[in-house]
Amino acid sequence: MLVVMALAGYAAVALWTAHYVFARQRAAFLARRAEGRSDAAVERQFRRQEREQAKAIALLVGCSWPVSGPALLARRLVAVAVLNAAGPAARRDEAADLQRRIRQLERDLGLDAGPDAGLGVALDAGLGVALDAGLGVALDAGLDRPGVRQDADAA
Repeated sequence: MLVVMALAGYAAVALWTAHYVFARQRAAFLARRAEGRSDAAVERQFRRQEREQAKAIALLVGCSWPVSGPALLARRLVAVAVLNAAGPAARRDEAADLQRRIRQLERDLGLDAGPDAGLGVALDAGLGVALDAGLGVALDAGLDRPGVRQDADAA
C-alpha cells in the first residue's frame, strides 16, 4: 500500500512538473514568434515545429524531479551555510585589514593627509567603502588639501 501511494505521489508531481514545463516552453515560443502575426498562425507554427520537442523535454524534466529537486535544494543549503560561516568577527577583521591596506596605498601615493584624515568615510558596518581616493572630493570637514574645494568655499 505504501509503495502504491509513493508511486502515485511521484506520478502526480511528475505530471504536474511536465505540464508546467510544457506550458512555459509554449508561452516562451509564442512570445518570441508573435511579432505582428495572429495567435492562430503562431499556434499552428508551434504545433508544427516545437510541440514534440517541448513534450519530450517536459517529460524528461517531469521524470527527473526527484533527482534535480533535492540536488538544487542541497546546493542552496550549502551556499547559505558557506555564506553565513564567516561571522561578524571575520567581517570586522576584513574591514580593519582593508582600512590598513587603503592607508598604506594612500601613503605610497603621497595622499596621506595625517592620521585623522583616514579614508574620508568611516568603514561602516564592515562594508569597507572608501569614497575619498584623492579624486577632488573632500568628505571630511577637517581636510585642507590644496586644490580641493571645501563646503565653506563653495558658498
